[in-house]
Amino acid sequence: MGRPVEALSYYERFFAAASPYENPDFRAQAEKAADALRAQVGEIDVRAPAGSRVTIDGQPGATGVTRLPAGPHAFTIEAPDGRRHEAAASVAGGVRSVVEMPAPAPAPKPAAAPPSVAAQPQPPLRRGNDEHSPPVPVWY
Repeated sequence: MGRPVEALSYYERFFAAASPYENPDFRAQAEKAADALRAQVGEIDVRAPAGSRVTIDGQPGATGVTRLPAGPHAFTIEAPDGRRHEAAASVAGGVRSVVEMPAPAPAPKPAAAPPSVAAQPQPPLRRGNDEHSPPVPVWY
């Protein structure tokens, strides 16, 4: 059929709606076919901030759990804050994998302010010949 995800969902609908009075041989055949499809279908759990835009193999996707055919797939997540994350993941049949957008990098710490002029060391002051003369800086 070439579309194992869709085929498996139809079998699951059949099992949910089937009557207990159905032919047991027919149900056994359907179970066998569904088991073969489960080996060809995996799940991916896309984790990203709310409101993110997700694409899977270039097609619109969604956050949360999605069924995909087993094999390699490409994911792009665009967060509302403008961050973009691209990932490739190989989905295995019957297995749930996770693709997660990394947390944003922490904001850089602000640079230390340059010392103010008042914080610069000042030379000691010495008075002139008498106590009424202006102070004169003296560097040793």
